[in-house]
Amino acid sequence: MIGLVAALLTRYHFLIFQRWVKKQLFKEVTMKILTWLVPVLLAAASMQPSLAFAQSAIDGRWQGKDPKDQVTFKVEGDHVTMSASSGSGYKAKLDGTDAPLTGDKAADRVSVTMPDKNTLLETSKKDGVAWLTMRMQVDANGKSAKVTWKNTKNGKSGSYEMVKN
Repeated sequence: MIGLVAALLTRYHFLIFQRWVKKQLFKEVTMKILTWLVPVLLAAASMQPSLAFAQSAIDGRWQGKDPKDQVTFKVEGDHVTMSASSGSGYKAKLDGTDAPLTGDKAADRVSVTMPDKNTLLETSKKDGVAWLTMRMQVDANGKSAKVTWKNTKNGKSGSYEMVKN
């Protein structure tokens, strides 16, 4: 009888020890996974513009040479909203699909892409025909930008500087 009790007790202690080991291994493996996974997820989020926590360099109010000439951009996820002091504006996806442009007699649609956080590419269209391309490149300081444009109808092009205010 004592041998049976000893065997049962040994088996009971073994099961308790086995559960304890499993819990410890689970905790250790979980911590190793979390210490590896969290930095990877944070790094991935910072590389994806739609997931990034940082604001786009394009965001804000920009002013040309004339203080009355102002344009405001707001990048939210995969969309950008633009409103100009002239009354024109749009909300467009950043994938190059056409979006309505309001308040501009020379154009009725716009397509916009943002290849990186400092560059905005815009194509203005009238009746489905592209006629003006624009590139806004924000400097590393985030306070100034160079805008280059080209009229594809007549071949004229130019550039100007803008400052964030």
